[in-house]
Amino acid sequence: MAKYKVEQFSRTTKDNGRGYLNLYIFCKLLNEDGNASIREYRISTDTNYPVLDTLACLITDGFTQAYASGGWVEISEFKARSYLTLTLPCNGGKQQIRVTGECCYALRPAVLNR
Repeated sequence: MAKYKVEQFSRTTKDNGRGYLNLYIFCKLLNEDGNASIREYRISTDTNYPVLDTLACLITDGFTQAYASGGWVEISEFKARSYLTLTLPCNGGKQQIRVTGECCYALRPAVLNR
């Protein structure tokens, strides 16, 4: 799982183009080598997290804690199943969740450093 520092992030809820509301997390992350990337993750409800507002609060709280404390978030993407595994700071510890989602936009370090 890749580890990142959260330099900036925002969230929005919008239609995914198929008539369903999804959570979109737009973020600037720094990897362990200090290289930046800008990403957007699309996250939808599923049987584990059927309420979008609850899911949005859980993820936003984790990103907020990581940003405020300088802690790490860990993110891995399983493209074949459209899953994201997130390890987020939570009450002095960590919480790992698996959600239905994907990285739908990524601007890599080489592009950012031009």
